[in-house]
Amino acid sequence: MIADKRGNLYGTTGLRRRRICGIVYELSHVQERAVEGKILYSFTGGSDGQYPSGSLALDATGNLYGATSNGGQNGYGAVFEINALREG
Repeated sequence: MIADKRGNLYGTTGLRRRRICGIVYELSHVQERAVEGKILYSFTGGSDGQYPSGSLALDATGNLYGATSNGGQNGYGAVFEINALREG
C-alpha cells in the first residue's frame, strides 16, 4: 500500500471473481473511526492486464503506477497508470 498527502491509502489485490482479474482500491477516512473503501479500477484480464503485483508508485499529481503479472497485449503483463483523483 501507498499513502497520499491526505492520508488516503491505495493498494491492489489479485482478486478473481467472475469477470474481474484484480483491482486497484482506495481506503479513506470518512469519520473519526470509519473508513470508506472504493474500487478505482477493475482489471478485465485482456489488454489491460490481470493480477496486479508488486508495489504502487504515486506521483505529485495523483497518478498511480503499477504492473500486472499476466494479461496485456502479449500475455506477459502490463504497466498501468490510474489517476486516483478522477477514477471511481
